[in-house]
Amino acid sequence: MHQSLEIRLKNVEMKISENKKALERERANSSVFENLFISFSEKDDNKIILLDYNSLVLYASPAVLRLLNVNKDRLIGHSFLNMFTPMDSIRVQKKIKDVCLKDDKKKIKDVNFLTNEMMQMKLKLYPVQYMDQPAVKVIIKENNV
Repeated sequence: MHQSLEIRLKNVEMKISENKKALERERANSSVFENLFISFSEKDDNKIILLDYNSLVLYASPAVLRLLNVNKDRLIGHSFLNMFTPMDSIRVQKKIKDVCLKDDKKKIKDVNFLTNEMMQMKLKLYPVQYMDQPAVKVIIKENNV
């Protein structure tokens, strides 16, 4: 009876060890893919922003930073809605919620960004998953494109 308990205990310890190793592999793979995404997006000229459900900026491509003439610290972790006029902020917030809740892409035309020079842009919003949470990928297009 004592030996049977020891065997079961060893089996449990082995299972815990296997689960820890699997979790470490999953974390490593996730990090590799995240770094790969960032390296691809930083090498092209796409204007991409990744938002969480509450409109906080999780990522902004270098092309966005150049376009809006802001540094990364002013965007990452801050509300994306602060970048717009009050009326456009309400429009954008509604579309972000729709994208997350309805899992459907949305477009917004003639959005006014508050920057050094007020710029009017188009936004395309796509539902995505980030860290197992609903998120929104925003692609910014200039109105003349």
